[in-house]
Amino acid sequence: MAPFYCVETAESVTELLALTEDWEKLEARDPEASVFVSHDWLAPVLINHEGRWRVYLVRRGVEPVALLPVVLRTVWCREAKRLRTRIDSAGVLAGVPTGLLVDPRHAEGALEALGHALRARPWAELRLSGLSAERADALGADLLGAGTATSAAPEAALAVPLPETYEDFVKTRFSSSTRFEIRGYTRRELRSCGWQLVFSTEDTLERDIDRLLSKHLKAWAVRDGATAAHERGEEMRHLLRRAFSEDALALIVLKRGDEVIASAAHLVDRAGGEMRAVLLDTAPGDTATLFLTAMSIAWGIEQGLAHYRFNNEDSSWCERFGAEPVGLHGLEVTRRLQTEEAGFDRPGLARTPLPATRNGGSPLYA
Repeated sequence: MAPFYCVETAESVTELLALTEDWEKLEARDPEASVFVSHDWLAPVLINHEGRWRVYLVRRGVEPVALLPVVLRTVWCREAKRLRTRIDSAGVLAGVPTGLLVDPRHAEGALEALGHALRARPWAELRLSGLSAERADALGADLLGAGTATSAAPEAALAVPLPETYEDFVKTRFSSSTRFEIRGYTRRELRSCGWQLVFSTEDTLERDIDRLLSKHLKAWAVRDGATAAHERGEEMRHLLRRAFSEDALALIVLKRGDEVIASAAHLVDRAGGEMRAVLLDTAPGDTATLFLTAMSIAWGIEQGLAHYRFNNEDSSWCERFGAEPVGLHGLEVTRRLQTEEAGFDRPGLARTPLPATRNGGSPLYA
């Protein structure tokens, strides 16, 4: 008799730690696994937010075949004047899309079982990010009975593919004027030792993060208020520390002697072949930022990465590098509620603080 599929859930730290071996098995088996859905990356984040998340583990017999970590958000529905539960990818806790893990040998059955398990719980909206188009479509098909599902990319990022050499990148991606500008700075500043590029180390990390955040904190406070700015700053600080501890951070500083000219923080997903800019401390159109980004891309090419993703703060500036919109595949489901109870899951009321929602819905205790 063929092994059957079953779904387990973990909702406490003890249950989460019991999944460690199964989680790591799936990381090794899933060719789409990234550092941001790894146990080492996500488990500490979940532990710090106990009571707000759920991890679904699908087994085929005794073997793990899929794992999905999610966050339960309690949001206020203005139309219904009721509390509702929204399920998000657990990556919202760490500021990056996380997706899920699947053993490709059993993907069809595992995703079907996962879809049934999700449908069995109360929620009103579901938003999963970081999925491949194929997985979003497959899981979306299993959730169609729960409401209106779409696997279209909910947003687009600006990214550029990285060739084998930096010289190839300069020749094929830059306009003639930008190419002349970059090469001029390379000759004049780097080769004359006027400018130098350094990477954050264990000894300099906190100082470099403080400097990187200082300008942003002022801008965030003006826009969102001092409290929200402080919270966002602490979220970003925690993210950068976590990334550094997992060898997933490239915080690159451009200096002239002891003077810091510009710096940029990147998350590096070596398994996924991607480098993602998350924070710069100068304006996108600034010449120093142009040069620093070019040198960051050069480093990414040296590391054998396949893509550089911009942080989308200035699309016209990103286009100077030949950046193009790249879909971030995800899955969004709005449930057709037969009863109000079907849209509200009480564990989502846990008062552990969460990062502020930036696109739709407002967390009750964020």
